[in-house]
Amino acid sequence: MAMLSHQRFNTLTARIQHNLLGRKILAAIIMRKGNTGLGAVVSIGTGNRCVKGEELSLKGETVNDCHAEIISRRGFVR
Repeated sequence: MAMLSHQRFNTLTARIQHNLLGRKILAAIIMRKGNTGLGAVVSIGTGNRCVKGEELSLKGETVNDCHAEIISRRGFVR
């Protein structure tokens, strides 16, 4: 699963200079049908921050939690 996640991330970011990417926390949701094969990455996210203080929004104007797991889940739900 880690290999699939990293391969997909590398494909998606191939045209971005790696010095701009920095070190990232990566989370992916992988879907597998049946008992064979590795599956496919259906959602992927990076991040490790939360919005704090007066920047928080309860109206959906900002993404308050930008941790990789949250971003990946939000993409999957959409």
